[in-house]
Amino acid sequence: MYDGEERRKLRSYCDGHLEFSNTLARIEERLIAVDRRINGTMDEIKHHIENSRPRNIALIGALLTIVIFLINFSYGLGQTKKQIEINTVKLEKILK
Repeated sequence: MYDGEERRKLRSYCDGHLEFSNTLARIEERLIAVDRRINGTMDEIKHHIENSRPRNIALIGALLTIVIFLINFSYGLGQTKKQIEINTVKLEKILK
């Protein structure tokens, strides 16, 4: 029968148990920090991908413009060289 006296001992934990508990708490804090970091990184990557489409289109357009310009410049330079050769032959005939 209970006589009103507390017979249970106050429990004190051993050093190993306290160290394990502290280590577990640190691991949980680090896990939460890593989770926040990963989720933040994923959001940044998603934002980067969403915003990169217009930039990629602009870069491709600029590169195509440069390529077309170089092709036209090369063609025009070739035509000029050809015309110079034709005119040089005509001039030599005239001067002889």
